[in-house]
Amino acid sequence: MKNKLKKQKRNIAIKIFAVLFAVWLIVSGVFFAVVTTIEKNTLIAQEKLYEEILMNRLSEYQNLPRTEVCSVVTRAKYHFLSSEEMLAYMQKTSSEEPLREKPNYFPYDKNMQIVVMESTGDQIPIIDTDKATSTTFFGIQNETKDTYQGLLNYDSYRASLTDDEFDTIKDYLSRKPDKEGAYYELICKEFYFDDENDQIIPKTVEIVKTKASNIWYAEDEPVETFELNLTESTAGLELYELPQDSRNVIDDDFATGEFASEGLIEDPYATLDTDQLYSSLLPAVTKISPLNYLYYNHYRFNTTEYTVVADNTDPEGFTEIAEHYSIIIKYAKKIDVLGSCSDTLILGIGGMFLFLLIIGIILTVMLWKVMKTQIQEEQKRREVTNALAHDIKTPLFIIEGYAQNLKENLYSDKKEHYADRIIERTKEVNTLVHKMLDFSKLDSVCYKLNSENIDMAELVNKVVSDFSEVAEERTLSLDLQGECRIKADRELIVRAVSNLIDNAVKHSDPNSVINIRLNSKELTISNTCSTITEKDLKHITEPFFTADSSRETRSNGLGLSTVKTIADMHGYKLSTELENNIFSISLRFGK
Repeated sequence: MKNKLKKQKRNIAIKIFAVLFAVWLIVSGVFFAVVTTIEKNTLIAQEKLYEEILMNRLSEYQNLPRTEVCSVVTRAKYHFLSSEEMLAYMQKTSSEEPLREKPNYFPYDKNMQIVVMESTGDQIPIIDTDKATSTTFFGIQNETKDTYQGLLNYDSYRASLTDDEFDTIKDYLSRKPDKEGAYYELICKEFYFDDENDQIIPKTVEIVKTKASNIWYAEDEPVETFELNLTESTAGLELYELPQDSRNVIDDDFATGEFASEGLIEDPYATLDTDQLYSSLLPAVTKISPLNYLYYNHYRFNTTEYTVVADNTDPEGFTEIAEHYSIIIKYAKKIDVLGSCSDTLILGIGGMFLFLLIIGIILTVMLWKVMKTQIQEEQKRREVTNALAHDIKTPLFIIEGYAQNLKENLYSDKKEHYADRIIERTKEVNTLVHKMLDFSKLDSVCYKLNSENIDMAELVNKVVSDFSEVAEERTLSLDLQGECRIKADRELIVRAVSNLIDNAVKHSDPNSVINIRLNSKELTISNTCSTITEKDLKHITEPFFTADSSRETRSNGLGLSTVKTIADMHGYKLSTELENNIFSISLRFGK
């Protein structure tokens, strides 16, 4: 029986979770498609807005030198920090709440690449944000301190370092802060400034140990200094030193080469000439891989270069000559849809999985309870049917034997004996069938209780009177004490009490006393019974169970089963106890 129940439970769980898993897959697929589609459209819309901001910022620099335009473009990777914001960042103007933190306060956008190119000829790149960054350094010369904003070229910086030096710098910058919050930064101690090209060329860099609260270079702890092997000409350029009350920090991502864009494909319009380029449909969104797209656009932009020449009409005068240029700004951004909405997907899909898992457990438990009850009821009916068939088979076999004897000895003086035995066994079968019908009727959910106030002492006393003659024949005495009143179905309570006393009379040892005790909480009947065991107590209220099949008094095992059913109908509790051959059964009123 247990193995069958376990198998049934396993099958139920498998079916429920298989269905819920299929539902989860379908719902998750729909959720994934909806979220990623919305996220893609949102990111594209954001890129369009970002471009608009970029072009508005660049429009402030219309007809300015290309180098200044390039500075604005490279700062786009710093989310369009203004020169004032960048200056405040570099100076650490707020000592109470330092702007600088670790990791970098203003991280590069590695998914973005902006290239400024000449608009004529071969479209030679002027600046590429993957190869340069805009920065502001502080320099002092001849006791004069000033700020210098320009471009740092990564290829030039990297070529000026040996592989060992580069790896050493990278190792320092990758270390996590210690327990005191100290970490390492790369400081530019000396640099050249190319005013004509608006370029900063580091000459000496230094690894320092610092903290977020440090504002000046003088507060840092120098660790290791590197003299750069410059690859470009610095002839005619001024060399500047870092003031003690300033800090020229080279961004970690730039210093380690990790600022370059990741995974951007080449310009989809690189093969088009100028006329074709501006007749193409922009912006363009190209699928790179599943859930990864390239957003691309370009603009024509006007700049002006100024050249100062001597005025021939005035030996001491100078004239500025303006030369106008047209440049192309190419903007590319990788849209990582999955990376952008991964948290939403994990929470949504994971939440649905957890929700369906809980639903599955609840459904499994609920359905299993129902099916377990059905299986147990079916098993109970099967056992009852088998027991009923067994109990009927014996008297029918005896009836058949007496009928055969009666037929063979029809005219003998034993025919009355045979006929009496047949009638007796027929009544026995008829009684058993009626009891079984009554038991089935009580077990039906359609049965309605007819409750009324009952004097239990009066009711039990009447039942005891009915059994007094049988008890005397078995040399038993019935002792009733106590009284109480309850509200219940009189007919059913009479049947329950009758069955309890009948059971005690049938199974008590001869010459013993049956004690019947009443109080406001329960009815208890105790009798001496040497044939019952502790093992029998577990099954004694089951239909057709008899503790002693060898006794002369025949029992069909429905008496206590009927009492148990009546008790359940009223919400009462039936309990049994065996101690020193004293069997006690109690009907507790109330729950």
